[in-house]
Amino acid sequence: MASSLKGIKVIELAGLAPGPFAGLLLADYGASVLRIDRPGSVNADQLTRNKTSITLDLRDENSRSVLIRLLTAADVLIDPFRPGVLERLGLSPTEVLLKHNPRLIVARMTGFRRDGKYKDMAGHDINYIAVSGVLSMLGRAGEKPYAPGNILGDFAGGGAICFQGVLLALISRSHTGRGQVVEANMVDGSAYLATFPRLARQTPAWGEPRGQNLLDSGCPYYDTYETKDAGKYFAVGALEPQFYAALLRGLNLDPKKTPKREDRANWPALRDIFTRRFKDKTRAEWEDIFDGTDACATPVLEQDELEASGYEQRPIVHLASTPAAPIQADQGGWSGGVLVPGDGGAETLRVWMGWEQDKDFTPSKKVISPLSVPVRASLHQLYALLGPPEWQEITKTLTLISPGISDASSRSRGAPITGTANYLAANPATWEKTWALWTGIVANVPGCTGVTGGWMVEPVDGYSPCFVTVLTQPQCGFAEYSTRQTGLEGTLSVVFRIDQSFCPTKERPVKVLFSPRPNSPPLKVQLPIL
Repeated sequence: MASSLKGIKVIELAGLAPGPFAGLLLADYGASVLRIDRPGSVNADQLTRNKTSITLDLRDENSRSVLIRLLTAADVLIDPFRPGVLERLGLSPTEVLLKHNPRLIVARMTGFRRDGKYKDMAGHDINYIAVSGVLSMLGRAGEKPYAPGNILGDFAGGGAICFQGVLLALISRSHTGRGQVVEANMVDGSAYLATFPRLARQTPAWGEPRGQNLLDSGCPYYDTYETKDAGKYFAVGALEPQFYAALLRGLNLDPKKTPKREDRANWPALRDIFTRRFKDKTRAEWEDIFDGTDACATPVLEQDELEASGYEQRPIVHLASTPAAPIQADQGGWSGGVLVPGDGGAETLRVWMGWEQDKDFTPSKKVISPLSVPVRASLHQLYALLGPPEWQEITKTLTLISPGISDASSRSRGAPITGTANYLAANPATWEKTWALWTGIVANVPGCTGVTGGWMVEPVDGYSPCFVTVLTQPQCGFAEYSTRQTGLEGTLSVVFRIDQSFCPTKERPVKVLFSPRPNSPPLKVQLPIL
């Protein structure tokens, strides 16, 4: 059974979250998505399901020529760059690309409006929802606005809206035979998502300041409550009278003795009653009470719980006749693999264009990672040897360090060392296995003689006199590798992050320390190619 977008060819210029998410949605529904990476880049993007990659340096005329040739056969180009970048590269959608292929759909994804006040400024999700007016709606009364991760701007108002625009352009092309430029930006996207609360400001439902309305945590029967087991919560959304009555029954509250909810002056008292009552039982006990009822009361489940329970991640919509690719084929939707620049692209071009690499096209030269095939094999071997439960325990809670680290070093690193020492004392066989494997891995890294630190799991505070940790920014998907001179002369440390597919918890990316030979040049280590 063919997927809806089977046969659609998409070229995705590598970028941060929104563009890759639009490409992921297209790939999930059957499109063939080819990502264009810069040569020598280390792309930490995990939104790579069913995609392939080639490397092209678009600053180079030959690479641009290859891209234009590809675009003559493509259906969609995803442009994630800031305004003016394609134009400066000589790849203007209207002046160049659509003239080569009038059927092409150029999906341009920016943060701010391309023609707006902030068009020349850098920004992130929080900035886009800030100037859209959405951020001002989020937060509790008397507190500052809060940003709900980067879900609203980057993904809901960005990548998903861009995906929508591509689908609309494909429908239009089926009637007109012509492609077009699709402009999407996260300011307009998130503002559009907030249409209901924006209009509701003219009604009693949302006419009060932030955090004092029916649906923004102002209302006590539309809020979350901590249960007896600290850190666990229940969500309540009992808006309609019949659902509210079911909520009171579940909480064992007498409606006649409970303050009337219709009077907003009673809301603080109601909130206090609900807060104290939910504290009487654990979340599991409340689940037993409310499951199967119409009280609109449900547990606040965490990602780890869902993963452990085998919860099935599914595509955003089910199409009976033209289904999407099953997400569960990708480790249940819980583990996104990193697509190495250049991986799989040659086969895609053979299928799309009939091209043969180095005959019909030549990828831009890549920087070869010093991590050789034996290193990759060792990483897989290590994971297989420990097994998922043991690996997860280590990566989630411990900082593993080399044997023989000094007392002074231990003091400088503080509490994490104590926890590690206790674990290693209780699990000597694990340490022997892991240490032997890591020393074997290091032997395959040019310029390295040993490991000064084993795994280092974020967050890491402080540093020892033996080595320095240079933190990256995993929350932004970056993988920045750098060296720093420590207090001991001749000691250089290099930090790099293991591919996150080896950290099943996905909570804390793993980092490893290597020490080059004394007086050797700084060692540049790339993300392992796994």
